[in-house]
Amino acid sequence: MSDPTAIHQVLWTGGWDSTFRVAELVLVHGRAVQPWYVADPERRTTEREIEVMADLAHRMRQVDPDAGRLLLPVRIVALADLPPDEAMSASAQRVGAQYPMGAQYGWLPRLVPLAGWQVLEFSHENDGRYKFVPLASFRRNPAPAPDDWFVVDESACDADRYRVFGGFRYPVLDVTKRQMAQRARSGGFEAILDQAWSCRWPTLRGTPCGQCSPCRQIREAGLTDRVPPDTAVRRTVHRWHWDWVRRGESARIRARSIRARLARR
Repeated sequence: MSDPTAIHQVLWTGGWDSTFRVAELVLVHGRAVQPWYVADPERRTTEREIEVMADLAHRMRQVDPDAGRLLLPVRIVALADLPPDEAMSASAQRVGAQYPMGAQYGWLPRLVPLAGWQVLEFSHENDGRYKFVPLASFRRNPAPAPDDWFVVDESACDADRYRVFGGFRYPVLDVTKRQMAQRARSGGFEAILDQAWSCRWPTLRGTPCGQCSPCRQIREAGLTDRVPPDTAVRRTVHRWHWDWVRRGESARIRARSIRARLARR
């Protein structure tokens, strides 16, 4: 059963998919939203994403004054403060050994106990890349929008995948990015969605790189005006620049590890 008074617990990053979900809930359906964000100190765009979410919330309040009441302050949880779960971590490692997946899938499920089992919404569209859980393993909640989310069916999924992915709701699993853009246009929040930020490797000018996975997904969805074109020169410069960034990050991580070991002695 749907409950229009319930607060939607939504994992928000300021990216395209999650911003679409938050904005549609607040501005179209008039639902209250509690956004959640995990601050990863190793994620180079963390500060940018937090700034983007604050700007997007401001824009929503400008569109609809009720948004200030419906959109609650983002609950930011430090990665180091997530509850430990050795069984879940082991399951994530086994799933990742079979299907390459982002590192965030190894620790995002540890946020679920804070928000509530099968309550935290993970806005991941069905773009053909979500292969670690077959689409046949999902079932839809039999309710009208916006409560027609999907969940992982435990009876149709192995134990490891269910342990890692079974704690989320998936509200946009059957919606493409192009359809999100169309619904944003008809819902009057297209300008807000245009300010979403998904790029993982921004340029020195702070613009989308056009080469990282989120940028490629935006381009492949047909939203080519949101990312720069894919050219051989851009690919070469991108690889050269971020190869040195990765080397610097690796050196800093090793230095922190050495300092931590020395401090324990």
